[in-house]
Amino acid sequence: MMEELLDGLMRHKKQSVTPVELEGMISSAAFDGEEFAKAVVRLEDEGYLTPVKNQGRQLRAPYPANKYRLNRGKINRRFHQELHRARLEMSSTLISLDAYFKLDPAVFVEEWPMIQKVDDYLTTRGLPDDEVTAEERSVTLVNDEKWITERGGKKLLERIGVWDKLKIIPVSDPLMFAVNPNRLSPVDGQLHLIVENKTTFQALIQVIAASAFTTIIFGGGWRAVASLEQLERQVPLSGEKTVLYFGDLDHEGLAIWHQLYLSYDACPALPFYEACLKKAPNKGKENQKQRPKALDAFKTFLAESDQSTLQEMLNEGRYVPQEALTTKELQRIGLMTPWQDMTLT
Repeated sequence: MMEELLDGLMRHKKQSVTPVELEGMISSAAFDGEEFAKAVVRLEDEGYLTPVKNQGRQLRAPYPANKYRLNRGKINRRFHQELHRARLEMSSTLISLDAYFKLDPAVFVEEWPMIQKVDDYLTTRGLPDDEVTAEERSVTLVNDEKWITERGGKKLLERIGVWDKLKIIPVSDPLMFAVNPNRLSPVDGQLHLIVENKTTFQALIQVIAASAFTTIIFGGGWRAVASLEQLERQVPLSGEKTVLYFGDLDHEGLAIWHQLYLSYDACPALPFYEACLKKAPNKGKENQKQRPKALDAFKTFLAESDQSTLQEMLNEGRYVPQEALTTKELQRIGLMTPWQDMTLT
């Protein structure tokens, strides 16, 4: 019963708990009123629970309180001991539980049964040789085809460090892009331009065959961050690969670029951005969430004068959308810029 109560306390979201809530943590088959009251008082004696004095105590021995506060420090220390024990229980050395030391204990308690199933799979079968869909891998791991895609399985597998080892075909949407038939030779290398909006995409694909780009990819906002993992599968070319990004000059657009930069080393397509900074900014983003890390990272690519212009514009709640550049301007920049010379340096 104590173990059930301690597991329940680790799951409990509130800072206080009543005997009725504690009773709900016990399975009905194991419930005994007198033993339950003794267990609650024991939790109090051991420092997991602190009685709320003004709520009083029950009238029957052993006199549990009517309400308790949770001692999160004590509960977390026990949780860390449980994590160390769980490590020893697992057979596979591929699984890491390190991430759970920084998370709410409730996350581990909820995910532990699935971690055990993944451990069983890796112990009995080892790492897979072939790539399969997320649904197929879900069935072999936990006997639930929706677990990876809809029930948090992908996040769990990433958390325990085995997602990239299980050869799962990405569950993100496929990329939408246009291909330059004249830039498919390995000697050319790969140059992929992601643009945030459809208008810019449509303007640039009209001249893609005369450009240096291997592909022009429609980003569609944050969708690009997830879908770009499909690039190597959808464009299986050899040669050095460079990814460029051009989005709106506002906090959100810079945040999308920054995530692509962190995940895929995506360079900002500077000539497009520099042209945007010469345009009169629009009003309307005064309440947009600021992204200081993204802004600071982006500014390191700009000339000092452009850094000031961008900072002042965003401070005033203004922005420049991609559509500020006309089709002719976009095409001229796309064709006249020596893109092959653009690197992360």
